[in-house]
Amino acid sequence: MGPGAADISEIILLVSEKLPGLEPASPLEPEQARFRLFDSISHFLVNAARSQPLMLVLDDLHGADKPSLLLLEFLAGQLSDSNIMILGTYLNISGDRILGLLAQTMGKLDQAMAHFEDALAFCHKAGNRPELAWTCYDYAAMLIERNKAGDLAKAVDLLNESGSISSELGMSPLSARSAVLQEKAESVPVQTPEFPDGLTQREVEVIRLIAAGRTNREIAEELIISVRTVTTHVGNILNKTGAANRTEAAIYASQRDLVSPNSDGDR
Repeated sequence: MGPGAADISEIILLVSEKLPGLEPASPLEPEQARFRLFDSISHFLVNAARSQPLMLVLDDLHGADKPSLLLLEFLAGQLSDSNIMILGTYLNISGDRILGLLAQTMGKLDQAMAHFEDALAFCHKAGNRPELAWTCYDYAAMLIERNKAGDLAKAVDLLNESGSISSELGMSPLSARSAVLQEKAESVPVQTPEFPDGLTQREVEVIRLIAAGRTNREIAEELIISVRTVTTHVGNILNKTGAANRTEAAIYASQRDLVSPNSDGDR
């Protein structure tokens, strides 16, 4: 295996079992240790492919962590002249979105909502913007069909995000569909409770988080919407309530019993 055997044995225990007398690798700074490990793996694979071609199959790259992707990037640059083929598979569709659509078809809309929420979280974490755009669209369509309190406002937010992403990425068919569905959402009678000064359900959710001291980015992460959408909601809240800033908005929410009992304890 060459001089890199000690490094490889730290991640592949079988190497230590096959080479019981192997001396441990000398300690290095993290960046140097990572380079040495990557270089050792590269040399091992090149040596293994000298006698016959070698194929590496890497499944589920969409779930790979950053160190694994860094290793793959390093290997791609080092193995270009070797007898090695690297084949990677990447799932570009969220399984939870498909489950959400199936649950919606079966009329289990609350269950569909849970799947779509999981799909949103997956897309945000994976940075899969095309799939995120489709998830926002399908989720919004389900919410419009369900039409419980707050559903239409959330659907509009989702369609705004879907339209923004699809336009930016040149996904013209989806962008057009999002615009049509948004017109439908805005024409459906809103089934929401009455809130003071014309605040919507979504704006109440935002002002509760403002009162809890959340930043716009933290609100966006909690409600799974874009920061730009949060900024729009905050502006609407200040206009409707007459508050000059977030502090006054928080006082407004407290005075009108809009603050959840545990709003300041969920952090």
